[in-house]
Amino acid sequence: MSDQKEALLRAVALSQSYSSKHGRIRALNSVSLELYPGETLGIAGESGSGKSTLLRLLSALEPPHEGEVRFEGKIISGAPVNERRAYYKRIGIVFQQPRLSFDPRWTLFRSLEEPLQINRFGSPGERRALVLETAEKTGLDEELLNRYPSQLSGGQLQRAAIARAIILKPRLVFLDEPTAALDVSIQAQILNLLKDLQKLEG
Repeated sequence: MSDQKEALLRAVALSQSYSSKHGRIRALNSVSLELYPGETLGIAGESGSGKSTLLRLLSALEPPHEGEVRFEGKIISGAPVNERRAYYKRIGIVFQQPRLSFDPRWTLFRSLEEPLQINRFGSPGERRALVLETAEKTGLDEELLNRYPSQLSGGQLQRAAIARAIILKPRLVFLDEPTAALDVSIQAQILNLLKDLQKLEG
């Protein structure tokens, strides 16, 4: 990749360790990577190899023990709260277990609208229009928006998780094993959806 093009995301020598009853456990050891606009980067590894830990560090959900993360050239890891909040508005995250990331008391519509309300986006009518637009992009029928998480299939919930992650039109989306809990046929649908969204949103 040309040095003249600025990396969207850059991680330098990230290391992370946690305390346990057996002492310190090193979850990551000096991981570096670069991601440029329009690129897709996949991290492969066995269960417990640190993939989810890396996602938490890259998304600034926790600070690294060593190293740094930069987004558009600005240091994000360990940044003040207001700078991290600004970063959170620019990224989307899809977690490994989508059912656990939705409030069971809320309809799907309310869950998708929540990021818009938190960020004071538009009027109620404008928020509704964007929820409907995003649902259509991710292959969710409008009638599903009135359902609760317990009334949705795994594939529908994963589409909903993706919809929520992209509704603020982020520069970058993190996905933590987005197809791991799905049937093979549904896995292909979700992967194709992600490819289509990347082409559509750039």
